[in-house]
Amino acid sequence: MTIADNIALIRERLYTLVWRLHHGLSGEGFGDDVKEVIEHIRTISDVKSMLSNVEEKGNLLFGKENSNTFLKSTRVLANTITTIPDNEVILAYKSFLRNLKA
Repeated sequence: MTIADNIALIRERLYTLVWRLHHGLSGEGFGDDVKEVIEHIRTISDVKSMLSNVEEKGNLLFGKENSNTFLKSTRVLANTITTIPDNEVILAYKSFLRNLKA
């Protein structure tokens, strides 16, 4: 197998993966529970949107508006942080937003 064959195979597999993801996400391929987890992951990990919102609104306003949503998502996805008080998670989130802007 040559490099060109490998590239063609990888391209074909990536196309198939993207097609399956597109149809799974746009159709009824995922149940409500999976969609909820995806949204929680997006809330926590979409740094690009966070940065955009911090630049637009400032880290204080954006943090105030979204800290409870962030807290809820972390609690749903990471059962291991249940021993950390809510205010400490929110303070860490706001500190992250402050550093994100810098």
